[in-house]
Amino acid sequence: MFSVTLIVMLGFLYLKSSVFRNFFLRSSNASPKELGKEIEKCLQGNRYLIVLDDVWSIDVWHGLNSYFPAESNKSSKVLITTRNQQIAADAHSDCHKLQPLDEDKSWELFLNRVGSVSVRT
Repeated sequence: MFSVTLIVMLGFLYLKSSVFRNFFLRSSNASPKELGKEIEKCLQGNRYLIVLDDVWSIDVWHGLNSYFPAESNKSSKVLITTRNQQIAADAHSDCHKLQPLDEDKSWELFLNRVGSVSVRT
């Protein structure tokens, strides 16, 4: 069980201040750096899981990673999804490269997700 769980959907248009404000679920006039320090303080000493989804830029990774506590808390995890192998390598993590589904598997997944049993034409 994690004390803190944070799921951040980044994408191409990334605004650090929006990400940090969403973490605290409040509006703030604090700078992104000040909000980042608050996040670091919140994570310090806690077991946490952070999911960074769709990281496009190594600079984004560096900017966010700088606020994760440097303590050797082996039970805390940061999961990154990215299309950029350089980001995965920079994070010193195991890289699991996913292969795209073929057309039939994609269609099957789509139909299962929308709850349709109609036949494809």
